Formats: sequence, C-alpha cells, structure tokens
Amino acid sequence: MTALLNHPFFVSIEAWREASLAGWRRFLEKWPYNKLVAMTDTAYIVGEDPDTFCEDIVRDPDAFSSIVGGSPRKFGMYYSKARAAYILGDDPVIRLDEDFEVLIVFLLDTVNAAEKEDWGELRRCYDNRGLVYPLIFWRLVELYQPIERPYLLPVCREKVLKEIYGGEFQDAFAIQQDFGRRVRASGDYWAEAWKATMPLREGPRPRRN
Repeated sequence: MTALLNHPFFVSIEAWREASLAGWRRFLEKWPYNKLVAMTDTAYIVGEDPDTFCEDIVRDPDAFSSIVGGSPRKFGMYYSKARAAYILGDDPVIRLDEDFEVLIVFLLDTVNAAEKEDWGELRRCYDNRGLVYPLIFWRLVELYQPIERPYLLPVCREKVLKEIYGGEFQDAFAIQQDFGRRVRASGDYWAEAWKATMPLREGPRPRRN
C-alpha cells in the first residue's frame, strides 16, 4: 500500500492537510491519554483483534504519513496466530503482565514528552524503547504532538528521513529538531512539512515515508 501522502490524489497541500487532520483527529478521539493509561494488552496488541491501538496507529493517520508493511515485531509485542502465542521479539512471552507494563510505561512516557516537546525526555524514551522499532517511536511522537501546534516532520522511517533531509544532519533527532525550529520560525507547519516531503512525491513512483 502506498502512503496516501504520496498518492497522486494529493496534488495540493490543502487536500493533504485536510485528509491528514481528519485521520489524526479520528485517532485522538479514539485513543486519548486517559484511555492509554487504562489500556490492556488485548487493546494494544496486533494479531488477535482488528480493532486495536496498534492497528489504529497504522490505519487512521495514513494520509499524514505511512507506516504500513513490515513485521509485527515493530510494535514490540504482538500475537502470532501461527504460534498461538504472544510474542516479544522472536520468543513467546513468559511474563505477559510484567512485559506489557514495561511497554506501557514507555508508551505513556513518550506520549507525555511528545505533548510537551521535551527533546531530552524523548531521547531518553527512544533509548529505552526496548524491542519497539524506531518507526513506532516516531509514530507515537507524531500522533501525540499538539495537533494545534505540531512540530514533527511526518516521516517515521529514519532511513527515509535522512535521505530526504540529510545534509549536515545524520541523526534523526537532529533532523527533527531542526525541522521544528524551522516551523517555529515560519509559523506554518503544513507548508514546511509539504516542502520537506516533496522528494517523496517526485519521480515516477511515490515513496513511503
């Protein structure tokens, strides 16, 4: 599936912004912070139920940026129907309650830091994400940054982020912080994000972000 950001339908910044905000708001209405605090493993984990937090962070904001594809290992924990077991990394979960509690602490800390634009705390969360892929970390920051005052370039794949932004910044944090500074200076998040992601829309085939 091609990211809707890069779909030919989005030939204008207005169309992309409208579709992005619609999916983003739908996600936040379903998963506000107070619901995350009380979230159970079955509400989080992909694999058993098609209506979970992990399914929704992929599906609802797909116009904003896309994290479709790849292994379910990216979520840190998932349910394998083939093995009829909860999986952590490559191995069956032994202590589901304890392991899930660690994952939820990471998630809540990341959400809190994203809301405050606290880069020091975000770096700590990134370094302590365990088996959660960087892709999912950046998706969490993207979705829980203030929707009325966003600051994160909507590209969750670090390799792609470095390819399109690059230059003197080879670290994803340095890139995102530089983008945030540009947004604050210009005062127009959507224009800056549209311009920075232009390489994804160029060429014969759109690229995922």
